[in-house]
Amino acid sequence: MTTISFPVYTASNIQEELEIAKREFLQANIVVKKSKKVFLPRVLERFAKEASIASDDLLKWVLENVDKKLHDSIRKCIDRKSSRKSSKIAEWLPYSSRFRYVLSKDLAEKPWWE
Repeated sequence: MTTISFPVYTASNIQEELEIAKREFLQANIVVKKSKKVFLPRVLERFAKEASIASDDLLKWVLENVDKKLHDSIRKCIDRKSSRKSSKIAEWLPYSSRFRYVLSKDLAEKPWWE
């Protein structure tokens, strides 16, 4: 039997814990192919549309939130296509459920402030 562990978020450190989760999600779900295309998770497309974020700004945000190796790979892709828009560099990956966080049933049913 395989045991799956999930992170537990605490009220005192929620900001830091969510920041770490964001970075882990981006690292696990962004792919750069041959310095030509950046494949982003589809959920970021939805986020960008809902927040009215242009694709150039979304790529800048991604660059700020990934490690140096992935940052450099994305930067090479952008620099190679300097005459083209970011929308021509980025492609969307289908939704994936392989990376997710689950909340405890107890936390979902009973408000933490009670």
